[in-house]
Amino acid sequence: MYTVSVRTQAPYEVTVGRNLIDELPSLLTKYRGRALVLVSDDIVAPLHMERVKSVLEKAAFTVHTFVFQAGEDHKTIETLDALLNFLYEKEMTRADLLVSLGGGLTGDLTGLAAALYCRGTDFIQLPTSLLAMVDASVGGKTAVNLQGAKNQIGVFHQPSAVLCDTAFLDTLPQNRFAEGMAEVIKYGFIDDKTLLDRLLPITDLESVIADCVKIKARIVAEDEREYGIRKLLNFGHTFGHAVECVSNHRVSHGDAVAIGMCRAYDVARRAGICQEDFGEKLHALLDYYALPTETSLPYGELLQAMRHDKKRSRQSISLVLPTKLGECICHSLPIEELEKFFAPSEKKEN
Repeated sequence: MYTVSVRTQAPYEVTVGRNLIDELPSLLTKYRGRALVLVSDDIVAPLHMERVKSVLEKAAFTVHTFVFQAGEDHKTIETLDALLNFLYEKEMTRADLLVSLGGGLTGDLTGLAAALYCRGTDFIQLPTSLLAMVDASVGGKTAVNLQGAKNQIGVFHQPSAVLCDTAFLDTLPQNRFAEGMAEVIKYGFIDDKTLLDRLLPITDLESVIADCVKIKARIVAEDEREYGIRKLLNFGHTFGHAVECVSNHRVSHGDAVAIGMCRAYDVARRAGICQEDFGEKLHALLDYYALPTETSLPYGELLQAMRHDKKRSRQSISLVLPTKLGECICHSLPIEELEKFFAPSEKKEN
């Protein structure tokens, strides 16, 4: 078992291990005897909700359950509104608790509801996907989508604790596991090239998850609100979010990030700022986990989606570009240069 401290303004701990659910009440001692709402989607709930609910009820919690329809199409203001109304109907108070049981989408939704209800209530993350364990559950970003655009409405609201029980991953489909590996690979390329050598194959998943969390915890502690170094965590995400949006979320987040990392490398290579071995390593890892490296989606539509990216300021957009294994830089690009910067190689040669 691994424990990682996240030293934000409201500090908390991330626990990584196997078969940890029975330990959940020990994390919630200060809430004992209070009410909580366990939030999950209609894919995860049938797999895990009853067991988690039983553990909490045995520890004297009053447990209400809220289940919403899975998928990015339901990461909306309407779903958020339904959850907030549910909290009100159950007479939840600021002293009570929300618990997210699911992937990154569930965590984002639950965290935003917790931030808004009664001007801020505590919430716990129980991530059930690899992607959520290594990335989405840590750092305090909460959000829902707006008109299909990724995470346009949200706030920073740190969880009170995160419990990564790797036993949840036993029910995770292989393609969903691979999506999480896109984020794992990202961490190696932005911060720790030695991590990359432990992924072909992974022999100790818990230590890999813990090391990814350590990287994010250190970066978030230094830059909680993403004014500087935290932007590096967006490697692959600017183009990736555009792929998600234009595909109407038929391309998953992990697959889109994989494509986005490849496009960012292509841009950096053509600009002469990235070493060739970066691309070789990137493609080898993505191929090993059967992750995509390119998209056939219309370039013009991808460009328009990037113009609506939440990382855009009025006149520029923040991009993360690789320079060598384990190192990336933030680059502020004027909006009017976006088309030339991200144009496919074949277009630039015509």
